[in-house]
Amino acid sequence: MSTTAKIVLIVIIIVIILAGLGWWYASKNVAGDKSNIATTTDTGVATTTAVNQSPDIISTTDSSDASIDQDLTAIDSQLKNLGTDAASVDQSLKNQTEAPVQ
Repeated sequence: MSTTAKIVLIVIIIVIILAGLGWWYASKNVAGDKSNIATTTDTGVATTTAVNQSPDIISTTDSSDASIDQDLTAIDSQLKNLGTDAASVDQSLKNQTEAPVQ
């Protein structure tokens, strides 16, 4: 066997060993002992009484058709505003004068 083939074989073996050790270390840490983790108890539940009437706020709990339509309307308006903002930024960049190079 030539020296190049021996070197390649040694490198492959080292890579396999390192990959195995890395996998073992990662699996040990993921499934490790969790007995030393501090636990907390919930002392209360946050409640809100405000009703989502703004079309700019997307509902995360209601999945009715009306709510989905409202969410889509809010997304459309936000995307339109994004386009307007991008156009404003583009225009302001075009309006800036470049400093002369000395």
